[in-house]
Amino acid sequence: MRHGWTIESPNDWLRKAGAHIINNRLILPHDFLLVPMGSASEALLEYRRSTTLSEKMRHAMAIALAVRNADTAFYNAVAKMLNKANPKKPNICHNCIRGQLFGTRMKELRQEVNAKIIHKMENPRGIVMISPDELPLVEKYYEEMFKLPLIDPISWPERKKMELCQKCKKKWRGT
Repeated sequence: MRHGWTIESPNDWLRKAGAHIINNRLILPHDFLLVPMGSASEALLEYRRSTTLSEKMRHAMAIALAVRNADTAFYNAVAKMLNKANPKKPNICHNCIRGQLFGTRMKELRQEVNAKIIHKMENPRGIVMISPDELPLVEKYYEEMFKLPLIDPISWPERKKMELCQKCKKKWRGT
C-alpha cells in the first residue's frame, strides 16, 4: 500500500543523491553525507538568494567547506572498502582514487575551489582577493557530488588499474 510520502530536502539534494522509498522504508544516502550535504544545500539556497557580495562570499565558503567535507568522507569510505577488499595490496588513500574513479571532475573542482576560494579566505593578512567570477565554482563543485554513487551499493573498477598518490607511493615503495 502506498502512502504517497515524498522526500523533501533543501535544494532537493536527498532525491538527487538517490534517496527513495521502498515498501514504506526511506532509503538514504551514506550517513556520512547527511550533515555536510544538508548544510551545503541550505547554504546554496541562501547563496542564490543573496544580494550582496559579502553574503555571497559567506555562503560560498560554507558550501565549499561542506562539500569538501562530504567529498573527503566519500572518498575515505571508498578507499576503506577497497583496502578491505584487497588486503594483500598496498593501502590507498582518498587522494589516490579522487579523479580516477567514477568519471567525475571532483579532483579538478576540489583543487580549484581550494585555491580560488577556501585558501584565499584563509589568508592571514585578512585581505580577501576572491573574484566574484570565481564564486560560481562552488555550485559546480556541489553539483559534481551528485555524479558519485552516494547510495549503496558502490561499485568500482579493479584496483590494478589505479595509481597511488605521491604520499602513498613513498609509503609503499618497498612492496
